[in-house]
Amino acid sequence: MPVEVLKFLHIGRGIYSSTNEVFLHCIELLLTLTSRMNLCQNFMKFYEGLNRQYLTQPRKCFPKNTVVTTKNNKTYLDELEDGDYVLAWDEDKLDFTRVWCKTHHIEDVRSQYLQIDTETKRLEISHRHFVLFKDGDKKDFKKAEDVKIGDVLYVLDVDQLKVNEEEVKAIEEVECEGVYNVFTDSGRIIANGIFCSVYSEVHPNLVHPMLAPLRAAHSIMPTVVMKKVMAPNSEGQPHVIKYGGDILKPVAKLL
Repeated sequence: MPVEVLKFLHIGRGIYSSTNEVFLHCIELLLTLTSRMNLCQNFMKFYEGLNRQYLTQPRKCFPKNTVVTTKNNKTYLDELEDGDYVLAWDEDKLDFTRVWCKTHHIEDVRSQYLQIDTETKRLEISHRHFVLFKDGDKKDFKKAEDVKIGDVLYVLDVDQLKVNEEEVKAIEEVECEGVYNVFTDSGRIIANGIFCSVYSEVHPNLVHPMLAPLRAAHSIMPTVVMKKVMAPNSEGQPHVIKYGGDILKPVAKLL
């Protein structure tokens, strides 16, 4: 495995305790990835072409018109841009969290989703995206495809700004327009009133720390550098996020 990837994984696990050391390794990783991006453009085009044939398969995101709550009165997840603040939660309280990356933004495609109904909420979400559920006397994330009727999810009463627990009443396969997602500083988002992670495939407790260097870089690096590093592919997903996810999937299976 390339040395920069190992450093990325080590940083995510908190092995580097010094802030300066993290910063230096973060810069080194970004510069290395940027250099490799310039050298691998032909491979990227091939990879994207191969990838597009799967756009009708279950995706890692939400469909168009998924409702969120923001500080600047935006209503839908597909309207979010870097720097927007969207409502999520921190431990047991509601809190706004910064959007630092758009990870999917595809308008002209229809994709398969799971439609999950609770007592008062309905959410369309991709099969392997994580939602927050009640696990005994604690909270945890599970993939949408693993949610069962009778499971208890956490939902937002928008009028009262109150968190409630509601049982899942129905689950159905549906086809919806659009493929959208964002990454937030907290790794969380409330979509259609249901508490979700912004991550899929790999458990949030693993992937969120791994992305710490990129979140930090997004806050402190010049915009021109980050635009280069976070350049999107044809799905609107940054190359570095796509390839990072491909690395983490086999790693997660070993843990």
